[in-house]
Amino acid sequence: AKNYGFFPTPDSLAERTIEDAKLYRQEGSFTVLEPSAGTGQLSRRATKHRAIVDCVEYQPDLAQALKVCGHHNNVWCCDFLQLKPSTTGLYDRVIMNPPFDRERDIDHVMHALKFLKNDGFLIAIMSAHTEFAESKKAQAFRALIAKMRGKFSDNPRNSFTSVGTNVNTITLKVWKDSREFWS
Repeated sequence: AKNYGFFPTPDSLAERTIEDAKLYRQEGSFTVLEPSAGTGQLSRRATKHRAIVDCVEYQPDLAQALKVCGHHNNVWCCDFLQLKPSTTGLYDRVIMNPPFDRERDIDHVMHALKFLKNDGFLIAIMSAHTEFAESKKAQAFRALIAKMRGKFSDNPRNSFTSVGTNVNTITLKVWKDSREFWS
């Protein structure tokens, strides 16, 4: 709680997430948003693929560290759920590891979908709870993701043990325009 539910994405999961984000392009660069960027485990890797990356981070010390590193196009220090696409513009990709507690990951992903271009792709690390929770919020979220033909896949058990939590996680992949480009 003292760190707002912050657990950095472990290296192996960050590598896999960026690989699955489909950042390869023959010409030009993808625009990428990492909400709740923390230490930039995802965004830093995305810049290695020539992506133009913006970050949002609520904690001032972490936001400042993201600014200082010089890898990012823009860094907003604010609550992502209060940020509007009219401020940032829209993105080709959203890569994210939002806070999981109290189903906040669902809130963050729902908000992040608003930041995607019509042919944009979102990849999010979420609590495994999302796949089986019976709350109205979780059921409505799963129904929306099914309608968009999104896919959930399990991450290795205890992927976050190295960063201080044993929560099991899944990865969500979804195209905003509902095309199915799964390999």
